[in-house]
Amino acid sequence: MAKVPVPEIHGLGRRLRKKRAVEAVVATGDLGRARIEAMAGQIVSLAEKGDHAERALRAVSEGRPDLLKDLDADIALEDRILMIWQKDSKLLDGARNLAMGLHWRGGKLHYSFQIAR
Repeated sequence: MAKVPVPEIHGLGRRLRKKRAVEAVVATGDLGRARIEAMAGQIVSLAEKGDHAERALRAVSEGRPDLLKDLDADIALEDRILMIWQKDSKLLDGARNLAMGLHWRGGKLHYSFQIAR
Protein backbone atom coordinates (compact mmCIF):
# COMPACT_ATOMS: atom_id res chain seq x y z
CA MET A 1 0.00 0.00 0.00
CA ALA A 2 1.06 3.58 -0.51
CA LYS A 3 2.33 5.45 2.52
CA VAL A 4 0.08 8.51 2.69
CA PRO A 5 0.19 10.85 5.69
CA VAL A 6 -3.23 10.95 7.33
CA PRO A 7 -4.53 14.52 7.28
CA GLU A 8 -6.52 16.01 10.13
CA ILE A 9 -10.07 16.22 8.75
CA HIS A 10 -12.21 15.98 11.87
CA GLY A 11 -14.87 18.68 11.91
CA LEU A 12 -14.14 19.91 8.38
CA GLY A 13 -16.70 20.26 5.62
CA ARG A 14 -16.74 18.01 2.58
CA ARG A 15 -14.80 20.43 0.39
CA LEU A 16 -12.00 20.95 2.93
CA ARG A 17 -11.77 17.21 3.66
CA LYS A 18 -11.29 16.58 -0.05
CA LYS A 19 -8.70 19.34 -0.28
CA ARG A 20 -6.70 17.92 2.64
CA ALA A 21 -6.85 14.41 1.16
CA VAL A 22 -5.56 15.65 -2.20
CA GLU A 23 -2.78 17.60 -0.47
CA ALA A 24 -1.77 14.44 1.43
CA VAL A 25 -1.63 12.44 -1.81
CA VAL A 26 0.44 15.13 -3.53
CA ALA A 27 2.87 15.13 -0.59
CA THR A 28 3.66 11.42 -1.12
CA GLY A 29 5.70 12.05 -4.26
CA ASP A 30 5.56 10.37 -7.66
CA LEU A 31 5.84 6.76 -6.48
CA GLY A 32 3.12 7.20 -3.85
CA ARG A 33 0.79 8.89 -6.33
CA ALA A 34 1.38 6.15 -8.89
CA ARG A 35 0.42 3.48 -6.34
CA ILE A 36 -2.67 5.40 -5.27
CA GLU A 37 -3.76 5.90 -8.88
CA ALA A 38 -3.26 2.18 -9.58
CA MET A 39 -5.33 1.24 -6.51
CA ALA A 40 -8.08 3.68 -7.46
CA GLY A 41 -8.08 2.39 -11.05
CA GLN A 42 -8.57 -1.19 -9.90
CA ILE A 43 -11.40 -0.21 -7.56
CA VAL A 44 -13.15 1.92 -10.19
CA SER A 45 -12.79 -0.71 -12.93
CA LEU A 46 -14.60 -3.22 -10.73
CA ALA A 47 -17.21 -0.75 -9.42
CA GLU A 48 -18.16 0.18 -13.00
CA LYS A 49 -19.56 -3.34 -13.42
CA GLY A 50 -22.32 -2.57 -10.88
CA ASP A 51 -24.43 -5.67 -10.21
CA HIS A 52 -21.83 -7.89 -11.83
CA ALA A 53 -19.28 -6.52 -9.36
CA GLU A 54 -21.62 -7.31 -6.46
CA ARG A 55 -22.08 -10.91 -7.68
CA ALA A 56 -18.37 -11.36 -8.29
CA LEU A 57 -17.44 -10.00 -4.86
CA ARG A 58 -19.88 -12.38 -3.21
CA ALA A 59 -18.53 -15.30 -5.26
CA VAL A 60 -14.91 -14.70 -4.24
CA SER A 61 -15.91 -14.00 -0.61
CA GLU A 62 -17.83 -17.26 -0.29
CA GLY A 63 -16.94 -19.03 2.94
CA ARG A 64 -15.58 -15.85 4.55
CA PRO A 65 -18.24 -14.46 6.92
CA ASP A 66 -16.09 -11.43 7.76
CA LEU A 67 -15.99 -10.39 4.10
CA LEU A 68 -19.66 -11.12 3.51
CA LYS A 69 -20.47 -8.87 6.48
CA ASP A 70 -18.46 -6.08 4.85
CA LEU A 71 -20.34 -6.59 1.58
CA ASP A 72 -23.66 -6.15 3.41
CA ALA A 73 -22.59 -2.78 4.85
CA ASP A 74 -24.73 0.21 3.85
CA ILE A 75 -21.90 2.11 2.14
CA ALA A 76 -20.87 2.83 -1.45
CA LEU A 77 -19.72 -0.08 -3.61
CA GLU A 78 -16.29 1.52 -3.96
CA ASP A 79 -15.91 1.61 -0.16
CA ARG A 80 -16.92 -2.04 0.13
CA ILE A 81 -14.42 -2.99 -2.58
CA LEU A 82 -11.68 -1.13 -0.71
CA MET A 83 -12.59 -2.91 2.54
CA ILE A 84 -12.35 -6.30 0.82
CA TRP A 85 -9.07 -5.35 -0.82
CA GLN A 86 -7.55 -4.25 2.48
CA LYS A 87 -8.34 -7.66 3.97
CA ASP A 88 -7.27 -9.79 0.98
CA SER A 89 -5.94 -8.02 -2.10
CA LYS A 90 -5.90 -11.15 -4.27
CA LEU A 91 -9.68 -11.40 -3.95
CA LEU A 92 -10.06 -8.08 -5.77
CA ASP A 93 -8.21 -9.48 -8.79
CA GLY A 94 -10.44 -12.54 -8.78
CA ALA A 95 -13.60 -10.47 -8.40
CA ARG A 96 -12.61 -8.13 -11.22
CA ASN A 97 -11.86 -11.07 -13.53
CA LEU A 98 -15.17 -12.72 -12.67
CA ALA A 99 -17.13 -9.50 -13.21
CA MET A 100 -15.49 -8.95 -16.59
CA GLY A 101 -16.34 -12.51 -17.66
CA LEU A 102 -19.92 -12.54 -16.40
CA HIS A 103 -22.54 -12.68 -19.15
CA TRP A 104 -26.05 -13.90 -19.94
CA ARG A 105 -26.53 -17.23 -21.70
CA GLY A 106 -29.80 -19.07 -21.94
CA GLY A 107 -31.55 -16.69 -19.54
CA LYS A 108 -28.98 -17.29 -16.78
CA LEU A 109 -25.79 -15.62 -15.67
CA HIS A 110 -22.66 -17.57 -16.56
CA TYR A 111 -18.96 -17.03 -16.08
CA SER A 112 -16.84 -17.46 -19.17
CA PHE A 113 -14.00 -18.79 -16.97
CA GLN A 114 -13.31 -19.77 -13.39
CA ILE A 115 -10.73 -18.46 -10.95
CA ALA A 116 -8.60 -21.10 -9.23
CA ARG A 117 -8.46 -20.67 -5.48
